Amino acid sequence: KKIIIRFAQNIILKHVNHARYTKKCLLVYITKPFVTGTKARHPNYFEAKGIVKVLDDLRYDVDVVFFCNDKFKDFDQYDLIIGLGDCFDNSVLQCKSSTVRIYYATGANFIDSFSNEVIRWINLYDRKGIVKSSSRFGMPRNPQLAIQSMKNVDGIITVGGQWCASTYSMWEKKIYQVGVIPFTYYSYKDMDRNISSCKYNFLWLGGKGLVHKGLDLVLESFACMPDYNLYIACEYEKGFFECYAKELNMKNIHYVGFVNTGSRKFYELSNNCAYTISASCSEATCTSVLTCMHTGLIPVTNMESDIDHGYQIEDCDTASIIEVLQKLKNISDEDVRLKMEESYQFVKNNYSAEAFCSRFESALTDILEDRRNV
Repeated sequence: KKIIIRFAQNIILKHVNHARYTKKCLLVYITKPFVTGTKARHPNYFEAKGIVKVLDDLRYDVDVVFFCNDKFKDFDQYDLIIGLGDCFDNSVLQCKSSTVRIYYATGANFIDSFSNEVIRWINLYDRKGIVKSSSRFGMPRNPQLAIQSMKNVDGIITVGGQWCASTYSMWEKKIYQVGVIPFTYYSYKDMDRNISSCKYNFLWLGGKGLVHKGLDLVLESFACMPDYNLYIACEYEKGFFECYAKELNMKNIHYVGFVNTGSRKFYELSNNCAYTISASCSEATCTSVLTCMHTGLIPVTNMESDIDHGYQIEDCDTASIIEVLQKLKNISDEDVRLKMEESYQFVKNNYSAEAFCSRFESALTDILEDRRNV
C-alpha cells in the first residue's frame, strides 16, 4: 500500500470524480484520499474529498496532483487550478491566461510561519544552549516564484481562523475562511468527568515539530506548576526528549505516546482532563485543539494557534502561560462545566464536513464570478 501511495504522489490522478464535464480543474493538494483502500489519518483527507465534491457539483472534471510534484508541467489544459506548494507555484508560468488560480491555504503565509519558527529556535538555544528536535520549516523551494505565484492568484481560500487569514493580507487578495474538518469521534456527551478531580489536568495533543508546536514552552511552564498535571500525547522525538529529559520525568508531567483520537485511550485521557493547551508558533486553526474541544476540553491557546475561543495566552512565553494557569485556579466547578459545554458547542456549530463544503462552494463561486466580471 505504501508503494501505491508513493506512486500516486508522482503521477496525476485523472477524473477522480469519475466525470467527463467540459470544464477541467486541477487540484494541487494530496493524492492519498483518492487511492483505494487508504484511511483518514489527518483532517486533510476529508478536505480533499470535500473539495472534489464541491467541484463535481459545479460540473468540473477533476484531476489531482501531489503538491510537492515539481515535475508536472501540463497546466495549460485546465480552466481552474486550486492548490498550494511548489507544484501550484509552477502553474503561474505555464497555465493559460484565462485560467483561474486559487491558493488553498492550509497554513499561515510561509513568510510568517518561517520567521516565527526561526525565532522559536533562537529562543530555545538561548534558554537551553542546545537545539535538538525536528523542524517544520515550510519555505518554498523557489521563494521568488512563490511570491510571483501569490501575486497572481485570483483569490485565497484558507482553513484558518482570524490570525491565519491576517497573515495573507499583504498579498491584497480576497481571503475566504472555510474552516477545518476536525476528527470528532468522541463528543462531550460521551464523557463522564468528575470535574473536581480533573480541573487541574491538561492535555497536550500534537503532531511533529515539537518546538514549532510550542511543547517546549508548555513543559517549562508546567515544571513550575506542580499542582497541575500535563498529559502529552505525541510521537517520540529523540532530540527533543533528550533536551527535556528533566521536565519529562517530573511527577506532574506524563508522556503517553502517540494516541489515536478514535481510540479508547483518547477517551480516557479526555475524560481525565478539563483543559487542552497549545502554544504553537503558526497554525491554520489547530485541529488537534478542536478535536479536544469536541470532547468538552477548554482551550488555553496563544494567538498563533488560531483558535477563536477559550483562554488566551497573551505573550507566548512561560511567564504568560503560568499567568493563565494561576488564573484558572479560581474557577468554580460549575463554571468549568459551563465552559466545557461552550467548547463542545463552538466546534459542533462551526466545524463539520457540511459547513466546510458549503463555505468552500460559496467562496469558489464568488471568486469565479469576480473573474468573469473583470
